[in-house]
Amino acid sequence: FTESIVGKTQEEAKGKQWVELFVPPTDQPSVQKLFQSVVAAQTVVTHINKILNQKTHATHTIEWYCKSISGQMGNIIGVLAIGIDITDRLEAEIALKTSEERFRGVFENSPIGIFQTAIDGKLEHINPALAKMIGYDSVEEAQAHISNFGADFYDKIETRKKIVALTLKEKDFQFFDIVFKKRESEHRYGKLAIRAVYDDDGQPEYFEGLIED
Repeated sequence: FTESIVGKTQEEAKGKQWVELFVPPTDQPSVQKLFQSVVAAQTVVTHINKILNQKTHATHTIEWYCKSISGQMGNIIGVLAIGIDITDRLEAEIALKTSEERFRGVFENSPIGIFQTAIDGKLEHINPALAKMIGYDSVEEAQAHISNFGADFYDKIETRKKIVALTLKEKDFQFFDIVFKKRESEHRYGKLAIRAVYDDDGQPEYFEGLIED
């Protein structure tokens, strides 16, 4: 761990000031303060900080579990620290958050109606375009008035049953020309792209779809 993360062998690092040698200068004051709190505490202290690799000059994000070590006389003789390199995990979490933010932007700003429903038709998510398409001023208003999207959206319940049956036979999006109901019972014509999303056991979990008026 020492050699791969900090770029020094155990022999090279032994006896050196850890904070000054391996912690980036901007993080050194907070890490020094944290070290003092570890010495004073009687329990395990956890924290996250960056470590600078002396060979590659790359930084690694380390999650630490630290505890002071007492001698036979009760005095503090050192600190035991276990570090886990979470650099890849942290980067993956950031990438996922960025991806989710981008998806949210597409979902909320798309001119095409987008929805997710439970298998039984209960509405889970709807975007502003679809809310407006079916006669509501906002997503919140649509969600407050629609108890079951499957029953309230399609012109006939038989239409939904047919679409559900055909969609569950395939893994990819299925495409349909439909008649859907707008608020106040007005009927509109649209194109529907819908697919079932399955869980890890292969069971259908929910439907997601796109609707164009």
